[in-house]
Amino acid sequence: MTKYINLEEKEQKEHKKTIFTAYLGDNDKWKPSGLTPEYFDKVVYLGNCNVDGDMFACYIRDVINIYKGIKGDEFS
Repeated sequence: MTKYINLEEKEQKEHKKTIFTAYLGDNDKWKPSGLTPEYFDKVVYLGNCNVDGDMFACYIRDVINIYKGIKGDEFS
């Protein structure tokens, strides 16, 4: 049986991380976010909104905040 060997380097798939762009603040206004998902105790992907993009519920110390951003590979 013939053995086939490829000496080319395999392309590494780039890991896409979840990014938050804004959170729902006072008076239902979107405010820029400087936080990352690692800051929270739990992050739940809610789905994709046609207007605001990927939506998340972020839990920290019994408080839930709504964020929008870009879903990464963590939810695959």
